[in-house]
Amino acid sequence: MKSSIYGLGTLLLVMSFITNGQSQLYVDPINGSDSFNGSLSSPFQTITKAQSSVRSYLATLTTMNNDFYIYLKGGTYLLNTTLNFSALDGGKDGFNVIYKAYNNEKPIISGGKKVSGWIQVPGEKYFVANVPTTGAISFPSYFRQIWVNGKRRQQAKSDFINVYPKPFDNVATTQVADGYIVKKAAIKNYTNLSDIRIFQDGEFKHVEQRLSSIGSISDSEQVLMMRNPAYDNWTKTYVYNNLNQIQVVNAFEELDEPGEFYLDRTSRKLYYYPQPAENLATAEVIVPATEYLVKFVGTAGNMVQNIQFEGIAFEHGNWTGPNLTTKEIGRSQADLYSDYTSIEGQMWMDYAQKITIKNCRFERLASSGIYLISNNNNINIEGNIFNDLTAAAVIIGVGNGGSVLLNTSVNRDILIKNNVIRNIGADFFQASGIYANASKNLTILHNDVADIAYFGINQRYGNSIADITSALAVANTGNTLIQYNKVTNFGTAAKLGFGIGDEVAGIYFFGVRSSKVQYNYVQYGGKDERLKGAFRQDQYGSGNYWEYNVADCKPAARSFSWFDPLNTHTDTLVFANCYANVPGLFQPTAHGDTVNFFYEPNAPSWSAGAQSIINNAGLEPAYQYLLSEFGDGTNIAKNATITSSSNFSSTFKASNLTDQKIATNWKPIVGSETNGSWIQLSFPQPIAINKIQLIPEYKNVNPAIRQLFEVRVSNDPNFASYNILGGQFAKPFPYKITFLDKDVPIAYNTIDLLGCDTLGYRYIRIFGRFMSWAECRVYGRNQAILPSNYTSSSSVSLVPYSPLPTPIESESWSQKVADTVDHARVYFGSDVKYWNQSGGMKTGTVTVAGGIASLTGGTFTFKGSIYRNERTCFNIKITENGSSTTHYIAARASYVLQGIYNQDNYLLGIKKQTTGAFNTNIQLQRRNRDGTISTFYGTNGSLGTAKLVNTTLFSAFTPVVIDFKSTVTGISILVKIGTDTIFNMIDNSAKRIVTPGYLVFVPGNTNGIMQISDIPVTGIQ
Repeated sequence: MKSSIYGLGTLLLVMSFITNGQSQLYVDPINGSDSFNGSLSSPFQTITKAQSSVRSYLATLTTMNNDFYIYLKGGTYLLNTTLNFSALDGGKDGFNVIYKAYNNEKPIISGGKKVSGWIQVPGEKYFVANVPTTGAISFPSYFRQIWVNGKRRQQAKSDFINVYPKPFDNVATTQVADGYIVKKAAIKNYTNLSDIRIFQDGEFKHVEQRLSSIGSISDSEQVLMMRNPAYDNWTKTYVYNNLNQIQVVNAFEELDEPGEFYLDRTSRKLYYYPQPAENLATAEVIVPATEYLVKFVGTAGNMVQNIQFEGIAFEHGNWTGPNLTTKEIGRSQADLYSDYTSIEGQMWMDYAQKITIKNCRFERLASSGIYLISNNNNINIEGNIFNDLTAAAVIIGVGNGGSVLLNTSVNRDILIKNNVIRNIGADFFQASGIYANASKNLTILHNDVADIAYFGINQRYGNSIADITSALAVANTGNTLIQYNKVTNFGTAAKLGFGIGDEVAGIYFFGVRSSKVQYNYVQYGGKDERLKGAFRQDQYGSGNYWEYNVADCKPAARSFSWFDPLNTHTDTLVFANCYANVPGLFQPTAHGDTVNFFYEPNAPSWSAGAQSIINNAGLEPAYQYLLSEFGDGTNIAKNATITSSSNFSSTFKASNLTDQKIATNWKPIVGSETNGSWIQLSFPQPIAINKIQLIPEYKNVNPAIRQLFEVRVSNDPNFASYNILGGQFAKPFPYKITFLDKDVPIAYNTIDLLGCDTLGYRYIRIFGRFMSWAECRVYGRNQAILPSNYTSSSSVSLVPYSPLPTPIESESWSQKVADTVDHARVYFGSDVKYWNQSGGMKTGTVTVAGGIASLTGGTFTFKGSIYRNERTCFNIKITENGSSTTHYIAARASYVLQGIYNQDNYLLGIKKQTTGAFNTNIQLQRRNRDGTISTFYGTNGSLGTAKLVNTTLFSAFTPVVIDFKSTVTGISILVKIGTDTIFNMIDNSAKRIVTPGYLVFVPGNTNGIMQISDIPVTGIQ
């Protein structure tokens, strides 16, 4: 009874204070106490105490006559559990309960825990500290991020590891793919396998999946056995693209470079390898502990309503989703799990209305910022800063699931306005700036979005025409307005090859109906010319208007585009009065219209019309002060003067560092590395540095240029004193091998260093010993010089190599039909499990009997023989039921669940002739990633008309040989049908397909049949 009487006494004090005409409470985390009455002179200490007091007070009111304020004084409010708001916590009668920073102080709601007691591990550069899950200071059992002095650090990871171009097939399992085959020398003797994840990028998707076990295949090969069915599902889509490289993530044995950490969940120890000049005796190391900082959760009959948050910061919320056995990171598109449900956020809303989040900060969060699940309406998100988040600033909708989500539960009347969004997706490559699923009346207005891993602003709903045109869809979705936004520096995840050739755009729609994208400015940023543009309407759109937008996107392949190969758009799509400095691509459909496309190749010298749109995009004047902390999101290195200790030659000169051409680079003269070399950026005025990005010499895989350097900053041009932002010790940072050729190569393999947000520096110097840099990109803002103690000294060893290390080369795998790591050859008709229906046409069937696979309709991929630099032989018979049509065999098909008609592959077309002397017409096309088609044989083919031959394909089993090999001059193509050599040529164009893939078979009509079997060893080879 004593505690109840005490609680009642406190409540009476609070009620006395409130009813004396004071419609506010005060909270102070430093000088307050929950035994006080909540007045300015006697503030509470915790938000939960203020919340419960307000709830009790509101329960006594029949009507509300004014807003009620809870003022939060400056300091950190540590949350051990989520701060939950229900229908009992909000205002009514048009008045609000407002949680607001007191007198412009800086209250921080944090879910983080500080780690202390660091001890250096003897003989190592890394340190260790205890992070127990029980006791006075307890930590979460799982976390995927840490922050050191406010800077996000990465889990320990390996270099890129080549994998065999065919997955390991454990014959005892039902699936074809069970694991990655790797060279034994490429991996380490890993422990704690349950904590390890294997990362691999695909074309426009990546995956991070669980390792199950490691087994030995031969003296030189091992297999990384993966968890299934997840891994088998991944291999059916994207596993064998981009040179088949993976990374081992979160392994103690890979803790070998600065800025990496490893959590040993068994021993409850956290290991960290500090960056140069980081002192763990004084550094603040924070682990995200509490997941979901704030939740507004009501019910259909009791909505959470009339609550506002103003001027409050939210930091260090945790994210345990990646540890769930039912979820995968990646293998979807945008801010979604592999099952296409949305990534969670740190502020949840479900059944909420009339909620305002204004002038707040969402920073250093392990997931996304604000997550509007469903059934929310009249939500205002305005004037906030979202910075350093794993996923999007705002996610709208529980997930993308087609017609199930296009109903009355969608979010309505959402306003996202005048927000600054920065540094999204540093460790989650499919993160957007703003991501929306299905919605009604969504307005995204005057936001400034930059440094985003994937899309800048992205909405996706509708997986079929019915999803867009159904009565539910028409009634409950549509009317998205994306206006006056500025998007720059998106698609940054391309630094590791993710997104290559993808439709990564500044503003993107998949599906979406009756919406407008107007008066926006998208600047590309020069990350990767293979990312295909600034504004993109993908499939299943209906009645959308893209008007008065500016695409500043050199050297991207195109500016504006729509894509509709199957004529899925259901109403007119209009691109009107838009400006761009590279051409657009508007694929002709019955539903597309382009009006006044202004191509201005000399931009950024824009016409007056374009410049007016640029000037009015981004934050409105009242909110532009927010940019004083972050700058405009563009690379400011171009403003610097470049000098160096020496230049190798006039070709490898210092000015190459900022010429925005990755194919050019700087290197010092030979021998200068003995005492150290440097290249320096000198700015006209001091800058505060948010991020520095260094790109090594393109295609130079020598590890020496990726180690033994550091980035120094100073206000002394001679660097007699300086600070160190970061660098690399003896371990080279990861480098992804690629053979993709372009005039402007991909910005692969960058190293990103986060700088300081408070100090101003005029000079940046990269100091090292065997360097060769293509580009240095700097992001930040002008900043007056503030006091700094220059105590750093170099920690880079300049001991010269003897001899120089041998460059890393791509491993040469055996491509024999029967290989020791391959088991025996899998016959074409041996087992149904080796056939995968694919390509968007799902109507066909496959049956296997007597060693013959019979394919009827649909699109089928043979999974038993990965197609790369090997001769593939089989017997085939084509039976037509109905009119003559074209049947297809796709070679090197890159990812089999995408339609073969719009992906990287060589497409062999076979058509029965009904007239003339020949019975079969054969053509060869190359389907390029950029949407173009190159025809070698066939109509308008460069090598003539289609090949006409007499074959037994349509009457009996006929042997076929398909042989594609990568050569120095191009792709060697050999096709034999029966005894006839159909094609024997070299494709030496710049867009040739170099990735391995599968054979895909497409019977030419719904009832057409392809029968396929293997060829005996004595058959045609």
